Amino acid sequence: MHAIDLEQFDLHFDGVETRQILTGIGKTNAAMNLMREALDYQPDFVLNVGSAGTLNHSVGDILVSRHFVDRDLDRMRLFGLEYDVVTEVPASVQLKSLVSGREVEQDFVVNTGDDFVTACDTLTGDAVDMEAFAEARVCNQLHLPMLSVKYITDVVGQNSVLAWEEKLADAREGLAAFFDRNVSLFL
Repeated sequence: MHAIDLEQFDLHFDGVETRQILTGIGKTNAAMNLMREALDYQPDFVLNVGSAGTLNHSVGDILVSRHFVDRDLDRMRLFGLEYDVVTEVPASVQLKSLVSGREVEQDFVVNTGDDFVTACDTLTGDAVDMEAFAEARVCNQLHLPMLSVKYITDVVGQNSVLAWEEKLADAREGLAAFFDRNVSLFL
């Protein structure tokens, strides 16, 4: 599942039926479109793939996550709103992140909100996007395993909007190579 056409690349695994979904940008579009597809298609597993910004990592890193926070709801946590979600992942899927060219076994956190972050606020998490938290909430509600794989295209506060647009081709290429190396986890 991708947010926009420019993030999409040929992602398939021999012997495994796959379906790519364009969710649209933002939490509402992502939740609505994933819910519709999940109810119609009834998948066994959801893979969120796309681009993200970061505060703590480098352009070109690929971060794997099953832990998501909503930066918009984080301010409301004192009122009991759920702003933090962890998804289930099948034990057979053991994807490792790629940080500074090295494989890393760590569950990175994706910070989701309805804005394109261009300034270095008090953000928590490793990757910054606009859809993953909503998708994780849908998956948890439907008891669907979900994993997110984010290619870092920009460093928040340095070059965000322009860098993101310029790096989408690199993201598609990097993610395609990443999944080619890890295809055995999905067979």
